[in-house]
Amino acid sequence: MDSIIELEREIDIKMEEIPTLQEICLDHIKNNMGILKSQLIKELPEGIIEQILISTNTVINDTQLEILLSNYDPKSLIISSPFITDNSGVFLSSCQNISLLDLSNCERITDNFFFSFMPKKDKNPQINSQVEFFHRKNFNQNNSNIIVDMDNSRSLIIDNQNHDIDLDLDSNDQEEKYSNQKIRKRKQKEKEKEKEKEKEKKQEEKNKKKSNEMEINLDLEINPKLTFSNLHVLNVSGCSKITDKLLVEIPSNFPRLEVARFSMCMKITDYGVSQLVRCSSLKILDISWCMLVTDSSIKKIGKKFGEKLIGLSLSGCSISDSSLLVLGINCWNIEHLELHSCFGVTDSGIHVLFSNNNSLESLCISGCKLTNKSFSREGIPKLTHLKRMEMSKLHHISPDSIYHLLADARSLTYLDIRGCTLICSDDNLFETIKERYPDLVVIR
Repeated sequence: MDSIIELEREIDIKMEEIPTLQEICLDHIKNNMGILKSQLIKELPEGIIEQILISTNTVINDTQLEILLSNYDPKSLIISSPFITDNSGVFLSSCQNISLLDLSNCERITDNFFFSFMPKKDKNPQINSQVEFFHRKNFNQNNSNIIVDMDNSRSLIIDNQNHDIDLDLDSNDQEEKYSNQKIRKRKQKEKEKEKEKEKEKKQEEKNKKKSNEMEINLDLEINPKLTFSNLHVLNVSGCSKITDKLLVEIPSNFPRLEVARFSMCMKITDYGVSQLVRCSSLKILDISWCMLVTDSSIKKIGKKFGEKLIGLSLSGCSISDSSLLVLGINCWNIEHLELHSCFGVTDSGIHVLFSNNNSLESLCISGCKLTNKSFSREGIPKLTHLKRMEMSKLHHISPDSIYHLLADARSLTYLDIRGCTLICSDDNLFETIKERYPDLVVIR
């Protein structure tokens, strides 16, 4: 897991440091846009490359990507090109060794990009056998008789054996007789339904007892031809056309997924995020600026993964203190947490988080509706490992809160307080910070 995080950091920090082999590949693609496929195959080296990086500056389309992937089986594929479409998804079916797939800001990509190389499942349409038809004109007299009440627009089915039934419903005795029979049948049906529900509950309980390792093995047995069975990192941030349909298929097709990033995928809802609880290996989840995501799915994520979760980005999501309550109690190993512009988060939620989590290294609470109560001396002593703190645009925070934070969060190296009007106007605070904390970088 540490190697995956380090790889992501290297990608973000050292984008310009591309190995020589990758430079050769990219130069061929950029300089030979019209080259024949056969010529390009001869010129490119053979074998598996560790990483293929295609930046936004590279003008590459589906055709060039096909040529590249037809000759290489990369372990990491990083594409950020606006010219890549769903047609390129088919080309990835030959890549069996990919562990990191980054398609961030590929704006044209939709769910169909992934469906093109995912194993197709057999369709099993469910037939509803409990459909009732009213106002029937024909009926079988040997099995049942139908009494039709046209005034009330209803029909009743009553089982009788070789008895003719009078359709005259004027008498009260006949109406009571038939209504009692109807009530008995309804009760019998209700009892049968209750028994079926009990059986379904028992089966669900049995399924929940299966271990996470068994779930992974089952996925591999069901889909023996998984293309990306070794995928650990998936990043589709900025792909605004991605929907819940993809998230539903992720657990069964990417059983070893540990890092999932869906930032700015604004069509994603609680339904899709809730499906990720089936990803037994998930450790880092980024659903920032997915504004349709609410407390409902975040609570499920927190309860499911618990202490396994080490990174969570919820900036811009429609969550409240109830989500932080679940995260604070269950996910006490979170190291990176982003809550930028989560307007439903208040002092009480932050207080619970601070009081229960002592693993936080990076925290963003910019734009939240917080006051000095969030930085009371009761919760802050837990933040001994905090290194990075972003708390810009907190208009009700005073310098006293900063003093409390710096006194206890002794590992802090980065502090963003831009837009904090009560703090930025205090020059004495910044002079004190320079004297006591010379290594601290303060953004004001």
